[in-house]
Amino acid sequence: MKLYGELASWWSVLRPVESYAEQAAWIIGLSEALAESPVTSLLELGSATGHLAANLPASMDVVLVDASESMLQLSRDLNPEHRHVQADLRTVRLEQVFDVVVLHDAVMYMLTEGDLAAALETCAAHLASGGVAAVLPDLVRESFEERTVKGAGKSVDGRSARLTERHWDPDPEDTTTQVDFTLRLRETDGTRRTVRESHQLGVFDRPTWARLVEAAGFDLHWAELPDELGLGECFLLRRR
Repeated sequence: MKLYGELASWWSVLRPVESYAEQAAWIIGLSEALAESPVTSLLELGSATGHLAANLPASMDVVLVDASESMLQLSRDLNPEHRHVQADLRTVRLEQVFDVVVLHDAVMYMLTEGDLAAALETCAAHLASGGVAAVLPDLVRESFEERTVKGAGKSVDGRSARLTERHWDPDPEDTTTQVDFTLRLRETDGTRRTVRESHQLGVFDRPTWARLVEAAGFDLHWAELPDELGLGECFLLRRR
C-alpha cells in the first residue's frame, strides 16, 4: 500500500508528531490506573512512523513493531533509542513481556475474526501478569456509518497535503468495510499530484469483541474517550 510505503514520509505532514502528545499521556495514565503500578515498559503493535512513541516518557523501555519497513525507517530516525522490529502483529513473538501493549488503529486491518483473535493473542503473549493492553479501533460495527472525512496537514519543509477519506460498506453482511483515500500533495518545489488508493478494513460488533477478548485471557474494561483526543473506541484489557 502506497500510504505505508512510498508515501510514508507524508504522515509527518498529515499527522504531526506533536498531535499525539495528549493521546500518549491519556493512554499511559489510564494504563497505570488500571494496572495499579507504574508503567515502565511498553510494546506498540502497528507503530507506523513512531509518532505516538515519540511522546512517551524518555525513561520508558519501548519496543515498536510494524509490518512496513518504510514506516519503521522513519520511526528509527525519530526514535533511535527504541528497538524496532519488522513483523506481522498477528504472529510476532518477542520472548519479552511488557507492562503495557498498545494496538492503535492498525487493528482496523484485521479483516476476519481469526485475524482479530490472533492480534489479541499477541497482546496477551507479551503482557506481564496484571499488565494492560490498550486496543484502539477507529470504530465498531454499531458505530459505523458511511461518511466522507476531509483533513489537511500543516506545511512541513514546504510540503503540504490534503487527505480525503470516503468510508463505505460494499457488503453489510461481512466483517469488512472500505475506505477510499484521495491524497493531494504539494511538493517543496510546488509540484502537485493526486494519489488515490482503496483499503479494506475490518469491523466487528461489541459482542464479538467481548467474546474474543475473553478467549484471549483478558478482563475487558470499557474506557470513556475524551472528544478532544480524536479517537474512536478504546478497549482496555487487563491480563488475568
